[in-house]
Amino acid sequence: MPRLLSTCSKLVFRSFRKFEKQFDKINRFVGPLFVAIALFAISGCAFAFFDVVYPEVFFSENTSWAYTIFGTLWCWYLVAMFSFHYYKAITTPPGSPSGPPPTPFRSWTSLFPVSICTAPLVSGSTSRTTPSSLSRHERAIREIQAAQEAQTLKSSTENPSVSASTRASRYARECKKCPTSPTTGHQTPKPERTHHCSVCKTCVLKFDHHCPWIKGCVGLHNERYFFLFLWYFSIACFFAAGWGFNPTWKAVAFLQYPDYDHRTPRAAMLAMELLSGVMGLAVFVMACAQLKLIVQNETSVESSDNDWYRKIAKSRNKTFKNPYDLGWKENLKDFFNIGKGPDRYHWITIFLPVSIPPASDGWTWRKRENWKETGMSFEDELTDEEEMSSDDEDEDPR
Repeated sequence: MPRLLSTCSKLVFRSFRKFEKQFDKINRFVGPLFVAIALFAISGCAFAFFDVVYPEVFFSENTSWAYTIFGTLWCWYLVAMFSFHYYKAITTPPGSPSGPPPTPFRSWTSLFPVSICTAPLVSGSTSRTTPSSLSRHERAIREIQAAQEAQTLKSSTENPSVSASTRASRYARECKKCPTSPTTGHQTPKPERTHHCSVCKTCVLKFDHHCPWIKGCVGLHNERYFFLFLWYFSIACFFAAGWGFNPTWKAVAFLQYPDYDHRTPRAAMLAMELLSGVMGLAVFVMACAQLKLIVQNETSVESSDNDWYRKIAKSRNKTFKNPYDLGWKENLKDFFNIGKGPDRYHWITIFLPVSIPPASDGWTWRKRENWKETGMSFEDELTDEEEMSSDDEDEDPR
């Protein structure tokens, strides 16, 4: 009976892995379709809002000029903020260990004071990494791997129960799924907090998840834009739904309100109201979930891994703590790259449509004090390779 259950579980797991691979292949091509659907829905709702809701709410006979000015500025501010951050989330590569990070977008943001938005663009900033410095990182990882292997061989001689191949490949790993570099002859270096995306077929720095709505991954360089888009878009949807309730009722109740002089059809107004409410609520829930991860300084992948680590530590009468959790204030400062320092921005940039590079280069991370005492040992760390089955390794030799 146990053998039968084990065989069945293996069959189910293999079937799931095959389905997941097929879904990844589909997901790779449906990204542009998802973006097109999102742009179509947002544009349609925006047209209906400014065609029907905006004039009826802010230009009616009983509306004061102060409320009209406030509504106009607030509406266009929300549109500018979620449009800018959605564009940046799509067009900014999340970052990969094998390539240089994207150059921060400047344009008209250079008009703002240096203390607000241009400090990390100064020469010598730690927020930027050039291709030459990336090769330096690669060489450093090779040296770390060699030193670890030598130390591990020495430890394994003194303690035969320690596996050299296991302990030498943890902190300075190479991705077994990425192709070998033609220049170095090695596979892609895999810094901490880096994971391999099965859809994009590449490693992503501080990988959070693959999002078809932005046609790519959410990672180190675009996670800030993605998060701010979620918040500003959900706020815009709530205001659109609230202000659009009465105009939508007038459009639907055509017997009570026969006069309807707008280019937007009545059915489209109802669709706008429903979409605003549903999308606003769904995106707001996503934004709250992302905020929870940011406050704890975790990604979606790390949150799942840390739950496993806590169970393992508890079974050993120990306590696991996230090594990157510096407290909610410091975590927020690191995520938004704000605070005091030559390479930090002012907090006001959260409310401006400006491009901000990440606080980390993706290779080094700040950790809490005594993090090794509450962290996991080498043998218990989860990696992308350990999630592969034997069938996967046979099918994908990388």
